[in-house]
Amino acid sequence: SDLPDTIVSDFAQHVEELLALIAATDGSDHRRVKLTSPLGRAVTYSLKDAVIIMVTHLERHYRQARAVTELEGFPQADDDTPA
Repeated sequence: SDLPDTIVSDFAQHVEELLALIAATDGSDHRRVKLTSPLGRAVTYSLKDAVIIMVTHLERHYRQARAVTELEGFPQADDDTPA
C-alpha cells in the first residue's frame, strides 16, 4: 500500500486538532459568524454550518476506513491489486 504506516495516528491527530479548533469557537455566535468558502467569495455560510460540514465530512472518512477494514483479506492486498 502507498499509505504511510502512521495513517491511523495521523487521522486521530487531525480529529484532535479539529476538535480543538471547534472548542476554540466557544462563546462565538455560531449562527451569526459568517465564513467565506475556500471555493470562492460568492459562497458563504455560518460557523454552525461549517462545523456541521466538517464533522459530517470527518464521519464520512471514518465510515470509509471502517468499510476498508471489513473487506475480505484486510489488511492483505489482493493479488490483483496493482503495485
